[in-house]
Amino acid sequence: MSTTSGVWWDNDPVYGVAQDERKLVGTDTSPWACYDTRRDAHERTRAPAWTCASMLADAKRWYPNVPAP
Repeated sequence: MSTTSGVWWDNDPVYGVAQDERKLVGTDTSPWACYDTRRDAHERTRAPAWTCASMLADAKRWYPNVPAP
C-alpha cells in the first residue's frame, strides 16, 4: 500500500505492508518501522523488528527507496 500513485504524487509518500495484525511502514526519508496494530492501534510504539521480519524482504523489493532499518 502507498499514499502515492501514478495519478496522485505525494511529496513524502508513505509505503506499507500489512499482514494480520502487523504493519510495516516507511517513507523515502525514514526507515521501515514495525507495528502491532492489535496491541497498539495508534501506532505509537514500534514492535520488535523480528515480528515483521517475514514482510521485510517483500517491502524492500516493492519499495526499494525506503532506507534500511
